[in-house]
Order: sequence, then C-alpha cells, then structure tokens
Amino acid sequence: MVQRYKLGNYISRLVAWVILLSVITGSIQGTADALSSEVKDLPDISSNERLRYRATFDGVVQDSRLAVTVKISTTSFDTGERIKKSYAFDQPLPKHLKKNSSNKTDWRNQGEGQLTMTPMGLKAYGILDPEDGNGGALYEFNLKTKTLRKVADFPSDAQIFVYPSAGAYMLESNSIRKPMSYLYRIADGKPIPTTTRYPNRFSGVGERFMPWFTQLPSYGTHIIASNDEKDPSRFTLVDGQRKKLTIKGSTDESKKDYTLKIIPFKNEKLELYMPHTYTPFSNNTSTLSYTKGKKKINLFKGKGYIMTFMSPNQKYMLLSQEIEDKGKLQQLRMYLYDLSDEPKLVREIKPHYGLGSRDVVWFSDDLMMINYSTGMPNTFPPMFYSITSDNAMPADDQTFLFYYSYDHRDNYWDNFSYDGLNSLNDPVPFIYNGEYLTFKGQGSFTMKGKTYFPVQAFADQVGVTVTTNATHITLTKNSYSVTLLKKELPITFGKLYMTTADLRKLGFKFTYAGIHGFEFKDKD
Repeated sequence: MVQRYKLGNYISRLVAWVILLSVITGSIQGTADALSSEVKDLPDISSNERLRYRATFDGVVQDSRLAVTVKISTTSFDTGERIKKSYAFDQPLPKHLKKNSSNKTDWRNQGEGQLTMTPMGLKAYGILDPEDGNGGALYEFNLKTKTLRKVADFPSDAQIFVYPSAGAYMLESNSIRKPMSYLYRIADGKPIPTTTRYPNRFSGVGERFMPWFTQLPSYGTHIIASNDEKDPSRFTLVDGQRKKLTIKGSTDESKKDYTLKIIPFKNEKLELYMPHTYTPFSNNTSTLSYTKGKKKINLFKGKGYIMTFMSPNQKYMLLSQEIEDKGKLQQLRMYLYDLSDEPKLVREIKPHYGLGSRDVVWFSDDLMMINYSTGMPNTFPPMFYSITSDNAMPADDQTFLFYYSYDHRDNYWDNFSYDGLNSLNDPVPFIYNGEYLTFKGQGSFTMKGKTYFPVQAFADQVGVTVTTNATHITLTKNSYSVTLLKKELPITFGKLYMTTADLRKLGFKFTYAGIHGFEFKDKD
C-alpha cells in the first residue's frame, strides 16, 4: 500500500536506517574501499535464482514536462548480489499539476514503488504528487516491455492508495461529490462496486481485523464488502474483479456477557469463548477449546484480550494474551500451538518489547512476523520468528523505510517461497576472490549486531576443512585453524552458523567489510 507521508516521517526513517547500518557490519575492523561493482543487466524473472524485485519512482519538472525515472533493483537470496537499472521517460505534466511548478518539486511519495505479477507480466506502480498539494498521478511500469503508463490523475486534495495485487487503487477527494466508489480498477479506471475504502489483506485466520472464514481465501487476497451497506456479503478482489466469498460471522453465539467464536479447523473446530470487551480486560476470563466429535479439550484459559493467528496450512497457531489494568497494558504473553495432529501447546514465545501485538503475519507454516502496537516503528521494528530455527530477529532497514513492506507485501516481489528462511531480511553478500558465494536455503543473516553464515556451505566454497565432535567444531585452511564451541553457535534448520569475527583467524584478507557485505581473499 502506497500512502502519502510527511517529510518528517522520511527523516525519522532515514535516521533509523543510518543507525541500523552502523550495527550490521559485524565485528571486523580496519577495512576500507567499497565493494567492486559492474554494470549488469537485471536477471530474468523466470530465473531459478531466488530474486527479490523492488522499484522506486522519481520525477523532475522540466520545461512544462515531467521527467519520470523508474529504478528497478534485484537482490539475490542465493548470493546477496544487488543489481540496479534505471529507466527514464518524458511525460506530460499530471492534469492538476501547475505548469509553472518548479523543477525542484518535492514529491510526497518519491522513492516508493510497489510490484505485483499480472497476466501481462511483472509490473511496478508509483505515485508522484507534490508536497505543495498541486495534484499528481499514479504510474504503471511494465518490466517486460520497459514501458510507462499513466494510470490516473488525481486532484490536489486527493488521498490515494494503490493495491497492485488487487488490481485497484483508492481515491478520496472532497472535490469528488458522492463518488460511485472509492475503489477503482487499475486496468481501466472504472469504479469497483463496494462500500469499502481500504481493502483488508488476508494473512491468516484470526487476525485482528478479519472475520472468521468457513472457506479460506488465498493468502494475500484483498477482502472488500458489497456496494450495499445492508448486504453482509464480502468479496475477494483480484485484478480489479470481485468474487463472492462465503464466510461465517464470528458471533455465532452472542449472549449478554460473552461471545463464542467458532474457528474453522480441518474437520473439527476450535471455540474461543470471550467475555464482551465492555467489561474491564483485567476481569475477563477467556477460554480456547478444541472439539472433535463429543470430545472437548481446553487448550487455554486466562484473563485479558485474546487473539489467535493461524498459519497458512493450519499447521501452527499463535495465541496472544493482552492483560490490561485501567486502560494500560500490563502484560503480553504469546503461546504457540501445534495443530498438525490433535492441538497441543508447543512453547511460550517471549515478546521483545513491552507492547501489545498489533497483528501477526504468517509467511509460511514456519515463518511469521509479530508486529507490535507502536507509533514508533523505527524504534520498535516488527520481529520475524522462525518456528524450526527458533531464532527471532528484527526486520531490516527496508522495513524502517517502508513500514508496510511486510504486512502489506507489495513493496517488493519475490519469485520464491519462504520455506527454510528465518526472516525476509535481505541476505548479506560474501565475495571470495571476486566471486559471490552461493547459499541455498537460509544463507547469511544479521542478528544482534553480528553477521552469521552457514559453516559447511561456506567451507565447501573457500577451501576450508571442517571437523567436529560432540562439543566443538574446528575449521582449518592451510596452516590456519580456529576451534569453536558448538553451544555458542546458532542453529538454523539443522545447520550451524558462525560469525564473521573468526574469519581473520583462517588467514583471509578483507578488502571490504561494511554495509554492503564482505569481500575477502586468501592472503598473499
């Protein structure tokens, strides 16, 4: 979702980004020079390489025309290599933009772009509207044909959002009286019959702003209402087209003091008994139970406000418990349940901040992101949590710059699944003797200010011999050797990871170690 932001928000995000970059470089000191680079073409979308695509849009007013620059970048999740390409276009000024606008126009959404796969190939979308409120436009860039199309002009007082994967954009303006709809199709600008202004994006059963479904839509699908406020029907919105969705309301049994929510679960059901929220949270006692036939098992009983978040294939469920007193959060507890057979508690997950959980987004049956309730995302970034690897790490600088990147995943497009990953953060590149090292599955990652990489995959590519016993692991290269305690090394998906701090002990000479990655070679 692309949205207007004030300059102050950009500055605060930029400051946080700079601070973050200062701590992700590991603990190698005394290196200089930048990573070597060369001009390359963008890799093909259909490549077997795991690729993340991003887009930015920029505009400059020149001689009553608008020079639009679209920048497309790719990041390889196999090597960490980043490639950028720019495309320039000469465009008429947006309809409501004054012809005498300065070529130093400050754009509200400069730098922001979103991507989605369409039947015509991968496309990027960007909004250019000036800070002084003189109107702007929404643009579409086709990565296959390398062409730019203006989707729509909008008035100076317009509020606009774009939902590429839904094939729609939202336009709200005081100058548009009694609009037929607030949502319009990207393809042809026609209004979409709905009373919805901001489509909800489905990312799991039980999320805070979504009803309970008897028939689950696909992950990432946008949900809208009908165009009749009296009609409870809901629809999925794909490529600007509505498709009716069969749902079951969350208030199957509503009494004076409580609500019983039915959570569809395979051939059985989960029941969440919750007292109405007009009573103090501290006095509420909620119960989560599992029913199979005549058998009923209580899985949870506790006070506070309860939310449940189920993984895509109903393999796991996270239950959050917020306990408040006099309107203030006193405690947040999270419980992970394994639903693969009969539901059972796996572990309690310790929250990373003293905040409530805004929502939880599952990216696979193993990887989720916990988003905390805060007005300061730069200070309290969302946390990725991998069930298999048992690692938790904050979202990287891309989330600081684009806060909606992960719970509204159109700010980038990935050609791969998220199985076997402990986060969606960009990998850190390693360049050895001028060649990028390749890591399949989970590659390098940054955690608590240190950069880690898989020991065996690294050793196989740089001529290092690995020997191990019950307690230690030893790496040897020529006359150099380093021995590490296994219990001090993180394990991710069954693989040991070590930090870059020990690489010098193996006789490697670093030519660069910094925000762009690590470049090293054998000592002469």
